[in-house]
Amino acid sequence: MWRSSAVRFWSIAALIFLLLCLGPTVRLNGRDTSIPGPFALISQIPFFEGNRYPSRYSVMFVLSLSILAAFGLGVLMRGDAGDGQRRPRGWLRARPLLAAAAVTLVLFEHLSVPLPLSDMRIPAVYEEIASEQGDLAVLELPIGWRNGGRVLGQQDVVIMFEQWYQTAHGGRLLGGNTSRNPEFKFQYFAQAPLLSSIIGVQNGRAIPPDVRSADQAAATDILAFLGVQYVVLHQPPASPELVAYAEEVLPLVDVAEEDDVSLYRVTTAPEGAARIDLGTPLGRLHLAEGWSPVTDSVQGEPAVWAQRRQVRLLASLTGAEERLRFRAWTPRRGQSVEMWAAGRRWWTVDLNAGWGEYEISLPDGGVQPGLNSLQLRFSDMFPLADLGGSPGEIAGQASVSSIVVQSAGLETGGNELAHVFVDGEDLSPNQRGYNLVALSPTGEYLLSEAFDTHMDPLASQDLARAISGLPEGSVVALAVADEASLNLTEEAVAALSSVGAVGDLRERFRWNHAIIGMKGASPGQALEAQAVLQPSLVYTGIGATAPAVAAAFSEFEFAAPR
Repeated sequence: MWRSSAVRFWSIAALIFLLLCLGPTVRLNGRDTSIPGPFALISQIPFFEGNRYPSRYSVMFVLSLSILAAFGLGVLMRGDAGDGQRRPRGWLRARPLLAAAAVTLVLFEHLSVPLPLSDMRIPAVYEEIASEQGDLAVLELPIGWRNGGRVLGQQDVVIMFEQWYQTAHGGRLLGGNTSRNPEFKFQYFAQAPLLSSIIGVQNGRAIPPDVRSADQAAATDILAFLGVQYVVLHQPPASPELVAYAEEVLPLVDVAEEDDVSLYRVTTAPEGAARIDLGTPLGRLHLAEGWSPVTDSVQGEPAVWAQRRQVRLLASLTGAEERLRFRAWTPRRGQSVEMWAAGRRWWTVDLNAGWGEYEISLPDGGVQPGLNSLQLRFSDMFPLADLGGSPGEIAGQASVSSIVVQSAGLETGGNELAHVFVDGEDLSPNQRGYNLVALSPTGEYLLSEAFDTHMDPLASQDLARAISGLPEGSVVALAVADEASLNLTEEAVAALSSVGAVGDLRERFRWNHAIIGMKGASPGQALEAQAVLQPSLVYTGIGATAPAVAAAFSEFEFAAPR
């Protein structure tokens, strides 16, 4: 049978797909052998990289096996043994039984009794939401965001059911499931006040009293901005801690209850935006794509950089005529900005060099009542090197304009969020554990390497050796992705202190850690941040994560016409 080209083809195919199923490093009986597998190479090829799960190749593996099984069954069912000799008469009489046994085995393999079913009936409490007029959002708890490679918040089938229930009530949801999405779509919620605490409670984290108080004080404004008018609690899977947090912090009143679903109405109606201070966490909720994650200081004023030619601003508006005032900074004359809403360009403003205040009018009906997406489109972009910003004390004499470090543990950043932007270019490997980027005292690139201090027992030793080998005065930036505490040793912590850090992640599971230090600095001299409920960020120089920026903005204000 092996002489058949078809048999050889399907045998080779079965072997290839079996190896792909074993993962980027071969796993046998649940154990990682650390032996590289072909999946790691295939996953880097365009089109094939869309499949992030090795187990999906099991479909092709089983298909190949089924065809080989059919070849084998065909040989057994033949009247001769393949060498011209006829099989014994008893063997021929047994062929119907052999065929029946094969069919029975296949049916048994795929038998599913009782057939699993899902209850797709939509709870009656959603009729209350469906009867509400106008645009509104619904906060479903527990909440989760899921795509093909990451889960933020709760990982439970209830997230899928919440999207199914949405077909009945028609409101917007904050969470849900998508196939692919940019990093920003998750990080917007991971770093948002109140929502980051909800995620933390769902992950079993304790919320400090000061954070809980701040959430309670800001809850009304946050829910109003997002347009949330109803909150739905599913018990289970919502934990008692999540229920208690929601009832204590959120401004809610009971509306209805059905089995394990409780409906609450938000006690304050959504209001139009007034002054948006971009230097505050609440102000940053208004920033969609295109803005720097850093709240920078531009000539002494807190501001955020627009670092694309087109950025989006989210604003909750009345739909009537409104006056928009904003403060913006550009390095020189010649920059202009257009404002688009509802697919139309409403105005163009020429910006002066330095800080300036500008005012325009939004006509009646120019935007919709409720949450709006406003686009700002710029005529020019300015490279960071042209802005003349100081690199900061930590960077010493390094000839760079900007260093920005972002770090997030698995619960707030996924597996690969450990960015180190140098003049807008991400030099980090973005892998689990500590990611190190080093520059010479004059700004030349020296090193970029990841150290998996979560799983690799030798990673701490390697991290300490890498830092030890750097020249004195080197600029050292470090960011943790996913988890870095499990195999972190005293030797590695001491190495971090040699660049000015004081943080110690040992026994701080899935905490993040962001550092910008200098080789030879004293402990405490580094720029440093670590946390667990939200991502951490430190920066020196210009607070931008792109090679060029359009302008900096400090505030927007919407008001009735004079």
